[in-house]
Order: sequence, then C-alpha cells, then structure tokens
Amino acid sequence: MPLITSSNQMLCSMMKSLSTYITESFDRYMELSPKDKKQLLKLDKQFHKYMEEFAKEQVHFMNVANLEEEIERIVKKVEKGEDFELRIKPEKNKFEDPYFCHHLCVEFQRLRHEFTTLNCFLSKYYIELCEEKLAQVDFFEQYYKKKNLKPKYNTIPSRKVYEEAVRVLKKHKFQKVDKMDKKFQRNVSPEKSQKRLQKAIDDRGLGWKVIIDDNMVPRMSVRPYREFRISRTNLFSEVDLQSLEVHEVEVHTARKHWGLDSGLYLFLYGLGGSNIFDEGIAIYNSLNKCKNQKPNILFYVAIKTVIQYHLYSKTPLELFKFVKDLTGAPDKVIAKQIVRVNRSIEHTNLFFSHANFGSADQDYMNGYIMVKDMTEEERQELIKYPIGPAQMYELDNIKKFLKVNKFEPLEYIEGDKIK
Repeated sequence: MPLITSSNQMLCSMMKSLSTYITESFDRYMELSPKDKKQLLKLDKQFHKYMEEFAKEQVHFMNVANLEEEIERIVKKVEKGEDFELRIKPEKNKFEDPYFCHHLCVEFQRLRHEFTTLNCFLSKYYIELCEEKLAQVDFFEQYYKKKNLKPKYNTIPSRKVYEEAVRVLKKHKFQKVDKMDKKFQRNVSPEKSQKRLQKAIDDRGLGWKVIIDDNMVPRMSVRPYREFRISRTNLFSEVDLQSLEVHEVEVHTARKHWGLDSGLYLFLYGLGGSNIFDEGIAIYNSLNKCKNQKPNILFYVAIKTVIQYHLYSKTPLELFKFVKDLTGAPDKVIAKQIVRVNRSIEHTNLFFSHANFGSADQDYMNGYIMVKDMTEEERQELIKYPIGPAQMYELDNIKKFLKVNKFEPLEYIEGDKIK
C-alpha cells in the first residue's frame, strides 16, 4: 500500500511538473522578442493609418446622398404597382479616384506581407483584415467603373436567423411614437445630458469625458480621443438618455476604451466579425436594461434581416410587397429599410453585400441570438476583448498574449500623422 501511494504521489508530481513546463513553454511562445515587439508596434500603427484612411471614405460611400428623394420615388412606384430599380447615390468620396484605390491596395498588400513574415501570434488576425480591405477596395474600384458586379460573399442570413426574424416581425408590429408622451420629448438640456452621461461613464470606470460640442450636427459621437461628444442644439429625450447609457456607453464606448487600453490598434478596430457581438450586446442591453425602452428595437433588427434574406430572390417590388404583407408597416418605413440594406449599390443589377456593407444589417439579429442566453460576465468579456464568433476558441490565447507582452495603453493618434 505505501508503495502504491508513493507511486501515485510521484506520478502526480510528474504530471504537475509537465503541466508547468507546458504552460511556461506556451508563455515563452506567446511572448515577443524585443525586436518582434518593436516591429509589431510599428506595423500596428501603419495598419491603423490605412484602416482609418479607408474608414473615413467608406462612411461617405455608405451615406445615401439622395435618401429622401429615393424613398419618395419608391413609394410612388409601389402605389402604381410598378417595379423599380434602386438608384442610390453615395456621397462624394475618394474611392471614385482609381489612384486612391491603387494606393490602398499597395499598402494593404504590403502590410499583409509584413505580417506574414512577423513571428507573432496575432499576425493571422491582421492578415485577415488586410485581405478583407483588399476585397472591399476592389469592389469600390469596380463599382465606379460601372461593371456588372456579382455577389462575392455568401452574406444571406441563415435559415435559422431568418425564421427568428419572421417570428419577431409577427409578434412585434411597428409602433408609432406618441410625440406627446413626455419621455419621448427631446427637451433635456445639454448640461443635464452631459451630467447624466458622465456619471454613466464614471460608474463603469471608463475615464472618458463628455463634452458639449457647439458645432456638431449629429446628436452624439464617440471619439477615440476618449471623448463622448454631444450636440448643444440637437437635444435628447429621457428615453434617448437611457438608451445611450446602456447602448452607446456600456457597449460602444467601452469597446473603444478597452481597445485603446490593449495597446494595439487592432483591438480598437476589432477582429473579423467582432461587429456581430458588438451590435448583439447593444441590442440585448437596449431590450433588458432600460426602464423605458425605445419602440421598434426588435422590429428594425428583424426587418433588415428579412430584406437581406430575399435580396437576390425577389425583385424590389416583390420584396416590398412581401415585407408589407408580413409587417403591415408604413410604406415609407419599408422603403427606407430597403434602401438601407442596399445602400452600397446604385442599380438593382449591382446587388452586393459584405461583412462591412449590407450584411452588417444582419449582424444585429445574428448577434442578438448569439448573446441573449449568455451570462452577463460572458457578455462583458466580449466587450473587453473585441473578437468575432470565429475567434471564440482563441479567446484565452488572446488574453494570454496581451498579458505576457504588457503593451502600454494607446493615446490615439490620427492616421495621417503616422509616417
């Protein structure tokens, strides 16, 4: 008996030593050499420079310059029972210039090569995003050459997500807002809004400042300079403020905060597919953490998913009628959502979607389904570490990498100031 006990103790000791050796070896693998760490930080800044350059122009491309005009035209066509083509015009942007597209392609190709040669655990995530941007720049270039673009990505929502969206629309009909209801009246002073939002930020330990902007047109903007800006002239309602606290502050602002604190711009932008969890948690919070919910949260999430599911199988008129029969929503509401889902096209024969184009509209439904049954702790971890569903199995390794390399928190630098 003593011999068996002694053997068991020896075996346990050996197993513990082996486990310690494996852990220490993995830590050494994850830890960058001083040379590689310096190179990663250099490439990460360059990655940010061109990601920001891309994003600034993408915003203009995705904004519809003729939105109201197009909604009116669609409604009139539907009233006459006439089919129609979408004629969406993006705001002016640099993607119209083939030299700008070539410039971005060269830089993202160079970065892809640089990360391929860098001995770093995170290289694959940079490479994935570089390849995504190359595909998107190619689309923009072809778009302005007026070529007959075909869908390049399978971005139709899954049958499971679609069926959930249909179920939601049958249960949650469009609600018209009662503008006489005090909680919906946008009359809270900017000073009171500032105080409220600053408390929400401080309570979550984010350390950002709420600033009243005298010249800002949008009502609010989350700036990576650790600033949460609100307009002095475009006021909020009580319902708006409750939504901002749990949606914009607790999710989107926190996401940027932890991205900057990671020390790498990669985590400020988020890994591929991180928008799915980002928007899913924001929707979950809006539905479950507001005393007074905004109306139509699930309605808008679901209608976009249904529209995208039928994007390639129905004509615009057939799609409009299908959504009308399903939802009974006002014509202008349906027209606006059809335009939104298709805002990266100019004519109906140019249907195209991508993870950061039209299909981002299905991220809300898909993400909500994924996160609604998680624990609060799990959702908060996904805010702190902006990964997508494909990287869930790597989360522990990502946390380990950041822990052993101890990057300094970032002070945001505009991309055009990086050499």
